[in-house]
Amino acid sequence: MVPVLSLFFVLNASSAIVLKSGGFQSGGGQAPSGGNISITVSGVGAVLGSEEVSGGNIAVSGGIVSALIPAVFTPSSIYAYPVPYKPSLGHTRIRFDALSSTAKIKIYDLSGECVKTINKSDSNSYIEWNVKGDNGQNLASGVYFYTVVSGSESKTGKIMIIR
Repeated sequence: MVPVLSLFFVLNASSAIVLKSGGFQSGGGQAPSGGNISITVSGVGAVLGSEEVSGGNIAVSGGIVSALIPAVFTPSSIYAYPVPYKPSLGHTRIRFDALSSTAKIKIYDLSGECVKTINKSDSNSYIEWNVKGDNGQNLASGVYFYTVVSGSESKTGKIMIIR
C-alpha cells in the first residue's frame, strides 16, 4: 500500500522544494527510507500541478499543487487539551493551541451562560487557562463549550472537567 501525501504549498513565482522522506508499507511497518519528494512550482496562476510517482519518489510540479501547509490562522486547527481535564491526574491548566496573535476565547456552561472570557493579544500560538471562571472560582465538573474568535473567523469546541 502506497501512503497518500496530501500537502498544499502556496508558493510565489518560481519555487522548488525537495524533502527527504521515509515511507510506510502495508502491515504497519516502516518502509526503507531514502525516497525524495520534489515539488516545483513556476508561474503564478498556473493550473493545478502534475504528480509523478516512481521508485519511491514523488514529484509534483506546476502552478498551485495539491499540498497544503497552512501559514495563517485557521480556526479548524485550534484545539484544547487535556480533555478531559482531571486534576486527579495532575492537570493544572487547559491549554488552547494553534491560536492567532489576537483571539477571544469564551467558555460556556450547558445552560449557555458565559463563565469565562479570555482575551489573547501576544505573539504566542497558545494560551493556558487555570480552569477558573470569571468569578475566580474553580469550575465544577461537567461539559463546557468554548468559542474562539479571531477577526471574522471562529471555532466552537467542547471540553470536559472531571473533578
